Amino acid sequence: MLNFHRLAQNIAVGPLLASIARRPDLWDADKLRTLFENSPHAQAQDIILRFGKPDINDLYPCEDRSAMALLGAKSIALSVMQLAGGSELGRVLVTRLCPGKRILPHADEGAYSERFDRYHVCLQSLPGVTFRCGGEKISPASGELWWFRNGLEHEIVNNSADDRITMIIDVRIDP
Repeated sequence: MLNFHRLAQNIAVGPLLASIARRPDLWDADKLRTLFENSPHAQAQDIILRFGKPDINDLYPCEDRSAMALLGAKSIALSVMQLAGGSELGRVLVTRLCPGKRILPHADEGAYSERFDRYHVCLQSLPGVTFRCGGEKISPASGELWWFRNGLEHEIVNNSADDRITMIIDVRIDP
C-alpha cells in the first residue's frame, strides 16, 4: 500500500471512549470544520482538542483546547507523535460519523497539510466502514493507528451498524 500505513494495533482506546461518552456536550461545541460552505465534513461531528486560532495564519500556532484536558487525550496524541518520530504536534480532534453518513471526497491542500502528516487512531470502527485514499481502500479496526496520504483525494463511508469514532492527530516530521 502506498497511501496507507498501519503503525500500531491494539491501542488501549477504552478509557478515551469512556471519557467521550461521559461528555456528550463536547460534540460540535466548535463546528469549525463542519459548517463552512461545501464542507466535505458536513455529516460528521467533532470534538476539537487542539487547533490554531481562526483569526491568524493557518500554519500555527496550534493550542490545546479545554476538551484535551477534560478527556485526558493528550497522552495518546503525544504517543503518536513519538511513535512517528515527530517534532511538532499540530491539530488534534475526535470525529464521529454516524451509520449511513460519509465524509465526502476531498484532498487536504495548502501550507498546513504540506507541513504536517496525518494519523488516525480508530477509537470505534466496525465492519462496513471504508476509508478510501487515492485508489486504495481500508477498513480500519478499533485500536489501530494509521498514517495516510491526506494530500490525495480521500473519503470515508460508514455503512456499519454503529458510529465510527476516530482521533485525528497531525504531526510534523522533519526531513
